Amino acid sequence: MDEDDFLQFDKGLSFSIERSWEPHEFDKLLVKATTLIDVVALDIGKYRDTRIKIWRETVGLFLVRSDAEDASFRSI
Repeated sequence: MDEDDFLQFDKGLSFSIERSWEPHEFDKLLVKATTLIDVVALDIGKYRDTRIKIWRETVGLFLVRSDAEDASFRSI
């Protein structure tokens, strides 16, 4: 594997990792959203588990993580 091949591989791997969020990565967005609307008694984990499939599909639509975070926050 030459340097160009490695750079392409690394870029593809980084892109895949950025689009494969762990469940806890959505929690910070949930905390931000619930704080914004003053919801204090929500079970973050249970709520996340009911919607994580849709959120992951949303994340997959974006090429830039910050854009995916913004869209996910708005969808919450």
